[in-house]
Amino acid sequence: MLIDRHPCPSLRDDYSGRGWLFFRSGRGAEPPLINAVFCAPLPSRCAIAIDVTEYFSAPLHEVRPEVETRAWAIEQHARTCTRCADLLAVAIAHARLAAR
Repeated sequence: MLIDRHPCPSLRDDYSGRGWLFFRSGRGAEPPLINAVFCAPLPSRCAIAIDVTEYFSAPLHEVRPEVETRAWAIEQHARTCTRCADLLAVAIAHARLAAR
């Protein structure tokens, strides 16, 4: 029997198909943080233009709205930028592989 040890399986299921991975940090008395990572580096000028970074950490209750905002911004930008469209496809492929 396989045990799912992912710290937030619903985020993994909802966002790995959009190029994002998640891991937990913080131990003991520290409140846990969920780290979100987009699986491809955006070109600097594109990241600045859409005001997005490929990584952030936050408490679990703040992660879903933030990753949704960033994922949406990247996906919208990728509609007009072929380089970012290619990077989005690579990020999705990498995230799906890692989420297996």
